[in-house]
Amino acid sequence: MIILKEMGCAPIKSAEKKKSKNIQELVSKQRDWSYFSRFTMSTISGSTFKMGHDVKVKCLRFKIIDPAPKFAVKSLDLGKTQLFRQSLPVVELIQEMKKVFVEYTASYRRFCDCIHDVCIDNFEFVFGLKVMMLSILANKDVNLNILSTSPYIRVQGDLHQKSTKILKTWELFTKDLNLLLTFLKPSFLNNTNKLKDFCQVLTEYSEFVLKPHPLTKAKKLIESCIHSFNTLSIEANSILKDTEEFFSVLDLQSIKSEVDGQYIYSGKQIVHSINS
Repeated sequence: MIILKEMGCAPIKSAEKKKSKNIQELVSKQRDWSYFSRFTMSTISGSTFKMGHDVKVKCLRFKIIDPAPKFAVKSLDLGKTQLFRQSLPVVELIQEMKKVFVEYTASYRRFCDCIHDVCIDNFEFVFGLKVMMLSILANKDVNLNILSTSPYIRVQGDLHQKSTKILKTWELFTKDLNLLLTFLKPSFLNNTNKLKDFCQVLTEYSEFVLKPHPLTKAKKLIESCIHSFNTLSIEANSILKDTEEFFSVLDLQSIKSEVDGQYIYSGKQIVHSINS
């Protein structure tokens, strides 16, 4: 669970808490931007979409992120047990899974930080994509093309450095998302079964040793890995689905008309400048 701490984030207005029905409603028409703004941004209370071009906000809102799972911060070590040799393939597999997990979660966090998700109520990933598009399209001398495959957008022209930062974190995230999904697709079930089988070996073996603690500890670490990747698999596939749908229905001209003449580029300024 992510805990939200608020220490004077301003300006903030109360928002109605209402879930969007689907992505099409959020992105296909101009009125959907005001719909998105009214019900999901903490700075929205009205029915129109406006962005002030000179917003300076000192935001002291921050998130306390859940501790990393056991397998991501500790190593599987059965070196002082009779299962050491048998554990080597499992150790290698967990190390590979740890690398994929850490890289993906780090790039996801960087992108969310760039689009200032901490001040978007009831945050959903597509809302971050909206903030990114607002930042890019605030640059008047760029050409933007929608692609059918990752990273889904191609930008030509000079971007403001804050827009460039958002775009680069997005491109890195999509790369790590693809790596994660590639890792999951062909062998995820097989890898999970290998880990479960070894957990069973640890359970059975621990019944016959005087000091079962190292085996119990190893089992908890492996179970942490299985659980984390099950959750990550669901989340990553959901993000992929929502991202593909978002860009498939996106109306660039509609967004351009909304941001015309508004020179706001950072995620924080965009989130805090949307007002009634």
